Amino acid sequence: MKRLIYEVTEAVRIAFAQIRAHKLRSMLTALGVIIGIMAVTLMGTAIRGMDISFKQSLAMLGDDVLHVQKWPWPTSTTGGIT
Repeated sequence: MKRLIYEVTEAVRIAFAQIRAHKLRSMLTALGVIIGIMAVTLMGTAIRGMDISFKQSLAMLGDDVLHVQKWPWPTSTTGGIT
């Protein structure tokens, strides 16, 4: 158990020494991670907002709307996929 604790503390010490030695690279890596997380979060928020907006615009049409589609609905008589 003492060896495990020693190995972990040694690894952490080496990691912090490397971070201090390469400050610019460490800062750019952290900046890249932050930008990536923000981009994914913002895209999810934008998609959810567009989805809500689309549903609200469809709800404004009401329930008595006729659905028109280019292809017929698949049924057993038309040979469509069920």
